[in-house]
Amino acid sequence: QGSEQLRMILQAILALLNHLNGTSLEDKVVGGFCTSQLAEVCSAQLSDGSSVLQTLTAFIRDRAPYASDAADLVEPLSSTAKVPFLSIYEALLRLDEGNQRVQMELEQLDFEHPMLAVRLNEMRRRLEEMAEKLIRVKDQVLVMLSYMGEPLPRTESEFRPEVYLSKLCDFLISLRLQNELDVEVEN
Repeated sequence: QGSEQLRMILQAILALLNHLNGTSLEDKVVGGFCTSQLAEVCSAQLSDGSSVLQTLTAFIRDRAPYASDAADLVEPLSSTAKVPFLSIYEALLRLDEGNQRVQMELEQLDFEHPMLAVRLNEMRRRLEEMAEKLIRVKDQVLVMLSYMGEPLPRTESEFRPEVYLSKLCDFLISLRLQNELDVEVEN
């Protein structure tokens, strides 16, 4: 959401879709699209036989070269997309359950060791901090998904931002590959 280059690319795609959609201003009513549909959208053919992706690549190269920096997002998006968000949440829950179990067992044994108590309290504090960060990240991801036109999940099990990030990464890779292909053709 914070990438100005990605925002510019999405706006250019929207403008191209409106151009494809009609010849008069009244016909041009495409207000947005889900970014997870980028591959499908960019494969649309223009009247000159080129695709939206080819036209977009030429536009970036000729008029907005700074937008090619969006390709820098490929590596972090790819890394992030490899880890299911819910698995992070579940791992945090398991850590918390383990910490609680240790505390309960020590209480049942009537075992008090000052150093162990300090460590357990420190672990509890860290787990709470991680849980708060995870909630903030999830809220930010929901805002990003909404901004990008994606349907928001209704249940926890439907919350799979890694799928969306993977599709976005695939689009950025195809954009980079198309640019490299165009450069090779020119040379």
